[in-house]
Amino acid sequence: MTAVAMIALAALLAAGACGHPEDQGAIAARVGDAVLTMEALDSQLDEGLPSDVAAVERRRLVDAWIDEELFYQEALARNLEGSQRVRAALEASRRNLLIAHLLDAEFDGFEIEVSEAAIQEHYDGHRDDYLLTRPQVRVRHILVGTRRDANARRQALNRGALFEEVARAHSRDQDSKYDGGDLGYFTREDDPVLWEACENLELNSISKPVRTEYGFHIFQILDRQEAGTVRDLDEQVRAEIIEQLVRAEHQLRLAAFSRRLKENGAWEIGDAVTEETP
Repeated sequence: MTAVAMIALAALLAAGACGHPEDQGAIAARVGDAVLTMEALDSQLDEGLPSDVAAVERRRLVDAWIDEELFYQEALARNLEGSQRVRAALEASRRNLLIAHLLDAEFDGFEIEVSEAAIQEHYDGHRDDYLLTRPQVRVRHILVGTRRDANARRQALNRGALFEEVARAHSRDQDSKYDGGDLGYFTREDDPVLWEACENLELNSISKPVRTEYGFHIFQILDRQEAGTVRDLDEQVRAEIIEQLVRAEHQLRLAAFSRRLKENGAWEIGDAVTEETP
């Protein structure tokens, strides 16, 4: 887990890690006097998760919280809280948090909606941006633990079972199983091992079991696109365009807000800077 992710987790779960234990209900974990309550833990789980997935995610969060709390308590024991570096970082975090809340308050209720016409217009005007520089394939898979299980799933597919239903029922890949095993598009550079396993598969054919470090896979190629072709306006490209248009509109709103504040505020740029400006 990255340092940034650990800090984010600490902020999310801090409310469940303080106070008197007798007032906190069921306890999920404890480090010294700090406790993580089940209420705080469960508040971080996505609603509607299957029970087996929720159990795995709950344990992941608990393990991460324990690590984070051990690090935090060790930092306090070393008296790092009073260092100039830490105080400067805390002040920077406070400023950034206040600014984030200001922007949330300023733009609350102003959702940025992107129309289908805007998506199509952007796509038509920027087709070169979606020109493939290398081949890519779209793949879905079923991941299981043993070759025997993989052969059983392959036989079911060859008898007419729907790939997406078998993936949802049996795949161990929690990130893709609920999308029918769809891994989306990828290139050789994205995943050399996966590319090698799928490179020679015919479109829509079912692969034999392929072993990797994760287990045994059954692959199916859904689409293959060669270098030099323009990516279709599919769900993935559509999502990229929406993200770009939303980001651009957000920047425009930030710039307009900044102009309003400058018009009403007292500010200046020092001579030392203006003299250096070319």
